[in-house]
Amino acid sequence: NCISDADETKATSGYLFTLGGGAVSWKSCKQTILTRSTMEAELTALDTATVEAEWLRELLMNLPVVEKPIPAIPMNCDNQTVIVKVNSSKDNMKSSRHVKRRLKTVRKMRNSGVIALDYIQTSKNLADPFTKGLSRNVIESASREMGLRPTV
Repeated sequence: NCISDADETKATSGYLFTLGGGAVSWKSCKQTILTRSTMEAELTALDTATVEAEWLRELLMNLPVVEKPIPAIPMNCDNQTVIVKVNSSKDNMKSSRHVKRRLKTVRKMRNSGVIALDYIQTSKNLADPFTKGLSRNVIESASREMGLRPTV
């Protein structure tokens, strides 16, 4: 098999950070690597979001109006396999070095109190619209709530 356009086989990473109910940082982009599974793609996205969480936590620590100490930043993930792998102390020897590196980075951030990793249902995941196309029902429902009429 030959893939003529490698970009079409790359997963999309997305994250959204909120503070006080408002979005303060978000991102959606094609991953720069090809992953072999959904779990690897989700772990890659989590690794990317963890870097942003670390930066945001440092920013909060430098703001004099923010109460210290800064608690771990809650990170929601809708892939239970990723959460199990991050929470496990065992490394799967079958994993590539890229997967092992990402696991090590996320574990380090969790263990040092920078992030706290929790499961969230996909339907409640605020970052999901950054990684997938929205269904017509979701767009129409949101438009009705905002008093807008969708155009066809």
